[in-house]
Amino acid sequence: MLPPIGPYSIALPVAALLMASRVASAATLPASAAPGAEARVDQARRAYAASCAMCHGDRGEGLVAPAIRPLPVTLAEARAIVRAGRGEMPAIPSAQLSDPVLSLILADLANSE
Repeated sequence: MLPPIGPYSIALPVAALLMASRVASAATLPASAAPGAEARVDQARRAYAASCAMCHGDRGEGLVAPAIRPLPVTLAEARAIVRAGRGEMPAIPSAQLSDPVLSLILADLANSE
């Protein structure tokens, strides 16, 4: 017997397939002149693509989950939601998404119009 189909059981795999072709442009994080900044920004782009984009869209515009660009909550609230999860969103532990990379992602989302 198949498990019941919930609102995200079909949408998530479909969104993941759609995102596979757009991983390179996952976020619009700017590169900085600081040493190593470009590598950190690239790491943040890849992390966003792997952990966020399948639900929130490649630019945070929202797909099966709400839009997060511009960030609709404070940075502290966003960090808490990412770490603890909320509603259908699973918690994302620091082992999967480091605090420095999460900070780059959240700063980018908060500073966009």
